Amino acid sequence: MAAAVSMIAVYLLLLALFSGHVDAFSIMNYLCNNVSSYSMNSTYHSNVVTLLSSLSANASSSPVGFATGTIGAATSEQAWGLTLCRGDINGSSCASCLSLASDYAMGNDGKCRGVKDVSIYFDSCLLRYSGKDFLASPDEVAGEAQYSPNMEVNITVNPGRFVELAADLVGALSDWAANNSTARFATGVMNCSGETFTTTSFDLVSNIYGLVQCTPNQAPEACKACLGRYRDAMPAVLNGTAGGQVNAVWCNLRYEIFNFYGSTPPVVNLVAPPPSPPPSAPSPVDQNDAEEDGDTGSLLFDLTTGFLPDGQQIAVKRLDKDSGQGLNELRNELLLVAKLRHNNLAKLLGVCLKGREKLLVYEYLPNRSLDTFLFEPEKRQLLDWDTRFEISSILSLSSRGYMAPEYAVLGHLSVKLDVYSFGVLVLEIVAGRKNTDMWFESETNESGTLLSYAWDQWMKGTPLDAMDPSLDCQAPESEVLKCVHLGLLCVQENPADRPTMLDVLMMLHGNESNFPTPSKPAFTFALGDLSSARSDGVSQGSGVQRAAATPTPSVNGMSVSEFSPR
Repeated sequence: MAAAVSMIAVYLLLLALFSGHVDAFSIMNYLCNNVSSYSMNSTYHSNVVTLLSSLSANASSSPVGFATGTIGAATSEQAWGLTLCRGDINGSSCASCLSLASDYAMGNDGKCRGVKDVSIYFDSCLLRYSGKDFLASPDEVAGEAQYSPNMEVNITVNPGRFVELAADLVGALSDWAANNSTARFATGVMNCSGETFTTTSFDLVSNIYGLVQCTPNQAPEACKACLGRYRDAMPAVLNGTAGGQVNAVWCNLRYEIFNFYGSTPPVVNLVAPPPSPPPSAPSPVDQNDAEEDGDTGSLLFDLTTGFLPDGQQIAVKRLDKDSGQGLNELRNELLLVAKLRHNNLAKLLGVCLKGREKLLVYEYLPNRSLDTFLFEPEKRQLLDWDTRFEISSILSLSSRGYMAPEYAVLGHLSVKLDVYSFGVLVLEIVAGRKNTDMWFESETNESGTLLSYAWDQWMKGTPLDAMDPSLDCQAPESEVLKCVHLGLLCVQENPADRPTMLDVLMMLHGNESNFPTPSKPAFTFALGDLSSARSDGVSQGSGVQRAAATPTPSVNGMSVSEFSPR
């Protein structure tokens, strides 16, 4: 069978040679989903070889460089596949690129040899095949999107502005590809020579080059929605890099500071708009003139309000009357948070200030909070694995909830506070248990926290044992392992060892095999460890002091808005 794959590769390469055109192609990303595998002498292997040969021929002869197909009779032997070539390459180059992609996946030294579910991304083509019918749901993210920032060259001046312009270019290209191209493909350039962007290689950036592509079988709105998901993530995932790309099956995008799409003339030419003027410093405001302030007047509510004028029901969060936060600080925080808009985050509608009362007004969410479902045995079965994984992705964009040890014990602030919170929440989502529930057996045969239990299972090589048993038949092992691994990395005791939230977002869409090895988390001791605490109520840990006054360590399930060290 391996010889058959090699013969296909040789045939396609010869086809390109005799067509008089050969290109150099670069591997961008690949994903081997190790949930299921096959043997080299299996019918599935034969079916994939035949399928890829057919898809390559069809795509290279297609005017839009695209082909899909399926082969096999028995369920366990069926294979579904998809191939797509970049919109600016010809048929012979398409055949050459797909030949390399096939060999990269299935050849004698193939990276995904023996794996049933595979995605291979070259700079000029992609292929995917699977033992499951992923073609039936083109609106889903087939396989995991691979985010690839340019790690060699970074923007050293105005990196935030640079990625905003890159995202604007991608947005314009997305509209053009969706509405003006049967191939769902577009290239373009943004002239930004009027601004100052320098790089770590001492270049002065004058242009940003971009490319987007969807599979041609998608409707315009579906194409725009696919590209829009990844464009929205660019400021968080690709901030500071001089180039980057997102490789996914149904759509992909890329931008660079050099022309990477060859001689193809760009269909979109933009000039960077002038940057917005910096916001003026807010002036102090008290309750008497708050309603006269044009920025906050529409956000202020009367104390008796129970419903908005349009009948919308509201939820109210009451701040501590004795809080040291003044009205000016509250106003500034309100204006900042009110600008945050995400489909999966509760919207802050306004504030009520009356006497000593400080009330935050949110949209009402009838299903209550995550813990209502996650920590109740009957209700948590309603949260399937796909839902839990999506929740983890959302939390990576806005994470708070549990105090990190450097703050809970010592009052030390750290840029990794939210990372620790996120790690605890991810492990809770995987396990369906609270970190504070002393229900787990640790290696000391004493009850321990969820972090203790997850760490014990990791060290024993059985991390999947930390998973909620109700997910056993539905959760892909690779995603569960990724979440446990990522969660343990986020709760490491030394803040310097934890990833940044940017790293977290990239890891969620990356390959778990590339993650670093975690060290022992903070607050993983069992109850028996407390007996060794010093009489002054503090025991020594590795790097920080640990409070030993109660049998429930590091517990604070509340978000903290005011960061004042103890």
